[in-house]
Amino acid sequence: MLNISFSYALKSMVDYFIYKTPGSLSHAAVSLMIVIVFGGILLPVVIYQSNKCEALIMNQLRVRLFNHFQKMPIRYFEEHHTGDTLARVNKDINAVQTAITSLQEFVALFIRLAMS
Repeated sequence: MLNISFSYALKSMVDYFIYKTPGSLSHAAVSLMIVIVFGGILLPVVIYQSNKCEALIMNQLRVRLFNHFQKMPIRYFEEHHTGDTLARVNKDINAVQTAITSLQEFVALFIRLAMS
């Protein structure tokens, strides 16, 4: 949405310089200031919500994994080294976290492309 607003403000500025439309320059300046202020306010909110969502997903994954390990029989832990199990779990959780981050970046890029 900010991309569209920014483009509209730039259009007003170009109209002023090309067609000498009266009032376009002041309209463009006000529009640009509004876009910059809203962008400065909304960007941290979007980043915060994105990080919060990622943290909640990762927390749910860890809780489910912990519950799964609690339900496993003792025999599993006797047959498998604890370090190997922890290394595998950490590697898988890091892979999921990387995938979530990549997915968020892809969706953000897709939205930006769709809006422009």
